[in-house]
Amino acid sequence: MVNFFRKFIQSFATIAAPLYELTKDNVKFEWGSRQQHAFDELRNKLITKPCLAFPQERDFILHTDGSQIAVGAALFQQSAHDEKSLVAIGYYSKALTLSQQKWSPTHVELFAMVSALRFFKATIYGHLTRIFSDHRPLTYLLKHNKTHDNLARWVVELQSYNITIEYLKGSSNVVADCLSRSVTPQTHVQDTTPESEDIVEFPVCLAVQNYRIRSLQPTDSPITPIAIKPYDALLEQKQDLVCNSIMSFLETGKFPDHVSEADKASWLKLAEDCHIRKNGCLYHLANSTAGGHFNWRKTLAKVARKYFWPHMSEQIFALSKACDPCQRKRAQAHNREELLPVATTTIFDKVYMDLTGPLHTSESGNKYVLAMLDHFSKYVIVAPLPDCSAVTVAHAIMTECILKFGAMT
Repeated sequence: MVNFFRKFIQSFATIAAPLYELTKDNVKFEWGSRQQHAFDELRNKLITKPCLAFPQERDFILHTDGSQIAVGAALFQQSAHDEKSLVAIGYYSKALTLSQQKWSPTHVELFAMVSALRFFKATIYGHLTRIFSDHRPLTYLLKHNKTHDNLARWVVELQSYNITIEYLKGSSNVVADCLSRSVTPQTHVQDTTPESEDIVEFPVCLAVQNYRIRSLQPTDSPITPIAIKPYDALLEQKQDLVCNSIMSFLETGKFPDHVSEADKASWLKLAEDCHIRKNGCLYHLANSTAGGHFNWRKTLAKVARKYFWPHMSEQIFALSKACDPCQRKRAQAHNREELLPVATTTIFDKVYMDLTGPLHTSESGNKYVLAMLDHFSKYVIVAPLPDCSAVTVAHAIMTECILKFGAMT
């Protein structure tokens, strides 16, 4: 029962930590003072009225914090009566496993942020949420392109929310800090892991300049001089009469004066192949019997077996996006809208009804049951009916609900 109401109990994971210790494997069940104190405190929390507000259509404020034993978060909104004061929407806390307790402070703080966003996703999704954390390196997560590989997956998940990450001093982050820390001295662990000022990775080696290596290689005794340099091939082709003439023809489309009629036929075939390569090769592979409308990566792998030209991957990607059969046959992933809770502020504001039957006929001739439920108070009204006609149902609603409790608003 306590787990069902845990979202209304502040610091639930920390308070219940001594009780969860008795449920672990290979642990002797010994009920001590710490367990009794946790049990009494949870019992008092259950009989105390929670001061939580219903979420409104305005921006949210999320305070997160992590410690060596648990992570916690508190969701707030500005009060409708006083913008300087905050009202609590909900609390979240989660105990860390033994492997998670070995994480660095940056990992724990980011895990607290991600797990809190997952918990409150149905409430905050689509709204601007300002996240406050007392771990300054987290403020650089969404400002740089490169992060540590272990954090990259969580950073991508953060980008699906409309959030901003801001720094808050640890002394001011009271609520989230209490949710993630224990009040008993036995569970306090001094964290000596140094916090990094920035989690962004920077290259640690200098760029190597190729022209310097090329100039030093001929003087290196174990290495023979380079026979052909990378740029010599193009230079030699331009100096060759035949190669230079073919390159000029492919660029301009005009034959040089010294080309014979026999050579013109082979040159036209070469130009035709180049034209087919760039304009018809991809369509032929897609529409032929041996082809098919695959995604652009599979098409690129298929074309690369026999052909190559500059910017081949970009052209294949653009063609795949513009191909009508590919777009029609390939299903697109769409995000579904989140379900929102129904809000009621007074009794009989909303009433739900359901008709059940036919059942066994009673002595009074009734074989249907009309159930009416008030959404706010959960009060149930049940009326037996002889049939399920509209007139009979309307008469039961009028006599059993409206005339006794008033009209629904």
